[in-house]
Amino acid sequence: ARPAGTVSIREFVAAQELLKAQESVKLNVSGKFREVHRMTAERIPLIAAMLRFPRDGDTPLFIDANPKAFDVVLELARGRSRMYMDSLEPSLKALVCEYAEYCGLPAVVVLGFEFLLIATHPTNKAVINTFSFMSQADTVYTTGVRPQWNTVFGSVQIPQTGLSYWEVEVSKLGTTNKDFLVGVVTSTFIQVGGALDASGLGWALGFISDAVQLRQGGQAVATLSDAFPITEGTRIGILVDSERGSLMFFHNGEFKLAHTASMKGHALFPALSVCADTVLKIKTGLVPPL
Repeated sequence: ARPAGTVSIREFVAAQELLKAQESVKLNVSGKFREVHRMTAERIPLIAAMLRFPRDGDTPLFIDANPKAFDVVLELARGRSRMYMDSLEPSLKALVCEYAEYCGLPAVVVLGFEFLLIATHPTNKAVINTFSFMSQADTVYTTGVRPQWNTVFGSVQIPQTGLSYWEVEVSKLGTTNKDFLVGVVTSTFIQVGGALDASGLGWALGFISDAVQLRQGGQAVATLSDAFPITEGTRIGILVDSERGSLMFFHNGEFKLAHTASMKGHALFPALSVCADTVLKIKTGLVPPL
């Protein structure tokens, strides 16, 4: 028989686990103080590692991070789904992803760059493309049988760190005119009634008069039709490496070439241009194929 007033090893361990579950951890997030359950804190590998070092229990762990973004990381550690991330403003979402990756929470990192197509300039609402027709929840774009070069934008600025990748599928080549461009423009590009490369503020891969070209400043800087055949169903991948300033193009998932110009230092948005009834469809949220 067990002596009165004593507990079994199993009961002792259970009691310790209960105490641990009720224990809180104090955090100093760049001057903003937070207190969370220890179990929540230990779901974040970086904090779990910090807790293993001897410390004064009353001294908060210092986290050098934006408090608003780190609060989202804590919510994710509490069990919030990744759908919660979709409600965030894009720049905050990008910062949360960086923190989550740094803290060892890769499962919550948004792997793909996501956007929709818009006819209104993303930073200048007075600039509107009145020639475009978009459908399928703003992922499909064309103009119509009346030839008129015009440009639409991606709704989200390309992050200025890391890799951003998306694809444009040629759903239909036009019968009136087949020409189109896919690429990027700077935030100062406003000539929505023209092609995205016309003003020198955009860089593109273009299908012009049945020839595939790298384009800048309204002209071809290289022609590569044989290496990059365009037919209906072709998927054109666009990859921006913001830290290197490079713009790369993929043909049905296979890397083909990089633009000769550097995009480094520019605030960029995805952009598409068509001349008439060619139909283009974007696919976003994709993992870079590298």
